[in-house]
Amino acid sequence: MRGVNQGFTLIELMIAVAIIAVLVAVGVPQYQNYVARSQAIEGVNLAGGIKTALAEYYNTNGAFPKDTTDPHVGLGLEPATSITGKYVTSVTVSDDGFGIITAEFGSGNHAGKFVRLTPVPVASGSIYFDCDSDIEESYRPKECVEGTSGPTELEIAQAALETAKEALVTAESNYDNYFASNNADWDIDPDTGIIDTTNWWLGLTWGSDEWELKLFSYYDHKYKWYQAHPDVTQPSWVLSGRNHWYNRLSTTMKTEYDSLGNVISDAAQAVADAQQVVTDLGG
Repeated sequence: MRGVNQGFTLIELMIAVAIIAVLVAVGVPQYQNYVARSQAIEGVNLAGGIKTALAEYYNTNGAFPKDTTDPHVGLGLEPATSITGKYVTSVTVSDDGFGIITAEFGSGNHAGKFVRLTPVPVASGSIYFDCDSDIEESYRPKECVEGTSGPTELEIAQAALETAKEALVTAESNYDNYFASNNADWDIDPDTGIIDTTNWWLGLTWGSDEWELKLFSYYDHKYKWYQAHPDVTQPSWVLSGRNHWYNRLSTTMKTEYDSLGNVISDAAQAVADAQQVVTDLGG
């Protein structure tokens, strides 16, 4: 009876050893893969602050640093030699006008290899960084894996939103400039909608196109202020006055005004549509 029990104990021990061997055989490579991937990510992480600085520099200057001994200085960053990690020995920015970030590994699993980030302007105000590397693909950060490069759907939508906002600002500026160039602008308190009418006729010829546009502009500003403040009751004379002076405009001025207004309306709708897409994508 004792020998039987000893036999079972030996078998159980052999099974336990076999199980441990399997776990070691499976676990060690997985752990090694984890270590290799975590080391590779260090290069991308160290480049994070540089990416932000490059995007801001581009949005301000319309180009990336060029012909400078150390682009890091122009970007407001620490010297290139100061940006290092446990495995990464240098993170540099090119001075050729392309703004390419290169992280080089000096130790660990990827010694002698690199991670390179190339900025790509997607649209005004938005920069996407395309990644490539000579690290084995299975160990690379996900953004550096072949087939995953390129801006995400959300990044594209956000870039489209910024472009739409800029188009709206331009349309509104063109509208304001049109009235100013025809001596038809007013000093207005944006909070109260009160228009300063002191000596408003100076520089105008009675009955001229500019005179008519100036008066239409007065009622138009009033009308739009009330439209923007639906909680405030709009007096009936505002709309009737606007319609009256609009009808007094010359055919040319009506066409010009309508065209500018349509551009603003379309631009505002484009912003709303672009914002909805960004919201739908979780932005």
